[in-house]
Amino acid sequence: MNSSNYSGFLGGLSIPLWNSKNKVKAAEANLEYTQANTGAETAELYTRFRENYQQYQLLKRKYQEYQKTFQDLNSEELLFKAYELGEFSFLDYYREVEFYRQAYNNMLEMEKELLQLKATLLKHQL
Repeated sequence: MNSSNYSGFLGGLSIPLWNSKNKVKAAEANLEYTQANTGAETAELYTRFRENYQQYQLLKRKYQEYQKTFQDLNSEELLFKAYELGEFSFLDYYREVEFYRQAYNNMLEMEKELLQLKATLLKHQL
């Protein structure tokens, strides 16, 4: 066997010239990606907010029309008077009252949707 004894010490020096250059490029690319991604998310959230707001405005108009119609008419009372005067049979009176109450329930459902949309639009204030 070849056995040689070496004495002394061995040293080296590494200068990371290209290593930091790649780190800077990677950081710049990561920054660009993050900015582009943030911009896309912001645009998507804004679009969703606009859609919700437009839906809210449309539903609010419909609800106000419904509400105005119900305020102008006191249909259940008028229907009962017509029944008492003999203009309606009990079956006709019952059907008309059922229709009136179903329309009123629809208005309440619309109000529920309206309030849910309003809560969605204003949830950032919580």
